[in-house]
Amino acid sequence: MRVWNLSGLESDAEYVIRVAAKDEWDNISTLSAPVTLFTGTPMPTGVGETGDAEKLYATPNPLGWGGSTALSFSLDREEPLGVRVFDASGRLVRDLYRGRAPAGKQTLWWNGDDDTGHRVASGVYHVVLVAGQSQQTTKVVIRR
Repeated sequence: MRVWNLSGLESDAEYVIRVAAKDEWDNISTLSAPVTLFTGTPMPTGVGETGDAEKLYATPNPLGWGGSTALSFSLDREEPLGVRVFDASGRLVRDLYRGRAPAGKQTLWWNGDDDTGHRVASGVYHVVLVAGQSQQTTKVVIRR
């Protein structure tokens, strides 16, 4: 594992981390992952960590035409919260929530629309929740 010093980056800004790897036959593979830095909170160190937020669940899943999926989770305390939806290529399609959230059980609803109000295409989408120093992800399958 490599660790880089990310000092000098702006808070409340979105960045994309790109990693490239070369195998023994000189084939190059790349991976891109969106990352958002929130004011006053350290950047999460990995996906699926536990701590400030309990497991993120999406029901119903898969999501059909015209429905909504409930994104349920629990917070240990009031803190900054960000919930975003990304497509399989890592492109942000919906910024569901960014702000402070109270402690306790929470539910956000996603109706399968992007930030412009258009229905997203069938496929797999990644919901990323960042609360304090915790990051949780879950997949939502859209079937149209």
